[in-house]
Amino acid sequence: MNRRRNGKRRWGLSLRRIAAGLVASAMLGFLLLQGLLATSWMRSKVAGKLSQRIGGLEVEIDSLSWTPWDGAKIGGLEVKQPAALQEWVSTPLLEVDEIHAWPDYGAALKRKVSVSQVTVLRPKLHVTVDMLVSIAAASMPPAEPPAMAAVAPRPGAVENPQPEVAPAEMDPSLTEAEPAASKVPTPQPEAAPPPELQAARKRMQVVVEDGACELVRVGMDERLARLEGVDLDLPLFGGVGGSGSSVALIECLGQVVDEQLEMQVKTEGTGVQFLFPGDPQEDFGVFGSCSFGLVRGLPFQADLGLRLSSLEKINFSEALSGQCGEVQARIQGGGWLQAPGSWRGVSAFEAKQPQVSMGGQVVDFDSASAVVQLAGGVIQSPDFRVMGESASILGNGWITSRGGVAVVRLVVPDSAVRMINGALNQRVPESVFSFKPLDPGNRWFSDVSIWREEAGWSVGFGDGGSIVPLDELGKIE
Repeated sequence: MNRRRNGKRRWGLSLRRIAAGLVASAMLGFLLLQGLLATSWMRSKVAGKLSQRIGGLEVEIDSLSWTPWDGAKIGGLEVKQPAALQEWVSTPLLEVDEIHAWPDYGAALKRKVSVSQVTVLRPKLHVTVDMLVSIAAASMPPAEPPAMAAVAPRPGAVENPQPEVAPAEMDPSLTEAEPAASKVPTPQPEAAPPPELQAARKRMQVVVEDGACELVRVGMDERLARLEGVDLDLPLFGGVGGSGSSVALIECLGQVVDEQLEMQVKTEGTGVQFLFPGDPQEDFGVFGSCSFGLVRGLPFQADLGLRLSSLEKINFSEALSGQCGEVQARIQGGGWLQAPGSWRGVSAFEAKQPQVSMGGQVVDFDSASAVVQLAGGVIQSPDFRVMGESASILGNGWITSRGGVAVVRLVVPDSAVRMINGALNQRVPESVFSFKPLDPGNRWFSDVSIWREEAGWSVGFGDGGSIVPLDELGKIE
């Protein structure tokens, strides 16, 4: 009897020792892991892996941590600007306070790496137009430009011109629920996604809290556009889902476009759709939808509109600014995100009572409109115009990654000719802006040409006028 009791005691003691050893080993391993994650070597290792994933951009990380009950965290993530831009742009391309990921331990038991939820706290994206243009140009396929741009209106037809390609009607055709097929050819994948893209994936929740984004151009003090207070809740993969998201502020050229914009997010399989509610006939702000695939091989599509009660003063340069009344715009397009050469689309713009201030002189117009098309790597505007009783601006043009041409006809009153020449001479001394008289004699016109040569962009200021490198127009003597 005593032998049995002693045997049980020995087995119990052994089991307790084994359990204590396992707990001690787990705690020691946990402490060693925390110590390893706290080293600069591990941070550099993780930063290097992330750098490889995003095309070699420099990545820095302030802290790393992991616990079985709270998942993994990356603190103070910073992605530097491309090396070519770092001299001009000191702000990092991306700053994130914290990335918090919860592993799927059920998948880990099956030797699969999976994440059930990712939360990104206060990401700030600082994008330059120069970087986007460089990426797009490198991806553009060779494309033949359209026919040479030409001055559409003849001198006798300036008063009431008829465009060769009429701007899309803003009301009602630009507010149709289903856009006409002739406006935007919807891109279709060349082939169905591979089977691995169609296979069901486990649902993953991606949460973005208090995000921000700004678009700038090197050398410009003002932001071109920015988003503030972006909150997203994206249920990705794993069947049909939906959630609400919002943007606190949308700003373009210093103008508030929309505030507290609520949007609905819908997901299905490998696709995400953003819906911006609103009645374009009654509401101001952004409306429409956009969708994109989460994996390669799936196209994106966009149908977005904008309506503003007014566009306040926008400074194009120290001597040139403008503003206008009600604005309506619409853009529709699609393609593959990874191949800018596949992007196709069309946009239309219309504004009432535009006003241009040049050198302290103010010129009022009645309306402004433009159509811009994108296909095969060519951006073409078959018709843009600003019309007024005594002054008009009309033209067309095209641009690719390799060059471009535009022709603009200016029609101005006699009093404006001297003012325009004076503004040009401020930037390029001894230059001449050539104007010719237009019947009945109190107005003048000039055909301005803009083109690209090997040395860069040039501007010709009318028949017999000066030809000036475009870079020179930004200088103030």
